[in-house]
Amino acid sequence: MGAQPRFDSGLFLNMFHLRTRSLTAHSPAPTLQLNRHEATSDSHGSTDDPAKGLPPMSGLHLEPDFERWPEVRSLAALFPPDGGASIAALETVRLFVELVYQAPVTRRVGYLSDKLTRSLACLPQLVESGLLIPCPEGGFVCPRFESLHSHLRAGQESIQVKGKRHQSFSRARKVAEERSFQLSLGIDPKLWVDAAGAALAEDEIRKVTMLVLTFDAACNNGVRSARRQDQITASLIQDALRILRSNAEDLIHGVALAILDSVHPAMPRSTESALRDFEKLAVLPEVARRL
Repeated sequence: MGAQPRFDSGLFLNMFHLRTRSLTAHSPAPTLQLNRHEATSDSHGSTDDPAKGLPPMSGLHLEPDFERWPEVRSLAALFPPDGGASIAALETVRLFVELVYQAPVTRRVGYLSDKLTRSLACLPQLVESGLLIPCPEGGFVCPRFESLHSHLRAGQESIQVKGKRHQSFSRARKVAEERSFQLSLGIDPKLWVDAAGAALAEDEIRKVTMLVLTFDAACNNGVRSARRQDQITASLIQDALRILRSNAEDLIHGVALAILDSVHPAMPRSTESALRDFEKLAVLPEVARRL
């Protein structure tokens, strides 16, 4: 079998409806831009996806000569010589498209969580080549993508995108209210006690469960919680109960909104850490602005 033909990046990108971005004084090198709407289908997201309806500029920017990037060349060297360049170019584009999807979800440009990287068949090679770099707190970041996509950073999102996220969060809170009692019924009754061992009242049980589901949504970009009964642990119940008994409702809601909108890497992205560190979060300026 003969050697595979060299990967034609221009032809491949045209298949994704890429178009050349106009050169401006602020754009020293031409890039190719992928409009999100042209590259996605309704089946990729859900009706609760607050990132839907992104403006045209929230697209993929890729330099036409990206195959010459040192990282991509290093990636190609990790595959068989007769097809390495083609595989490297394809995996780079796939990675960048996924990062475009995830930017409005994680609100960290160029970041992929550990969970999402499990779907990357070439993850070890992407890391070895330098396209992805492990983060100390978990997950991976792509510096090259980050440098080309400043338009995806927080603060650049439109009012419509932020509004969709808040609408999604409001729907998630209503679902949490509806699910809270039914969900609590399947949890071991021995867990529904306070720190002193006294049994909780039915109304307090419902509020604890709703608080957990609400923070699930806040930590997940406003998407409603899919937490199961076996995922509501004793420590989670105690943290939620402590918060409910010690804080006003508007402060709790303010912390949830701060988590929902924040892009700060120190802001918790899991309910467990958010409830555990609630008192530290409650004094942040981001929370005060929402009270």
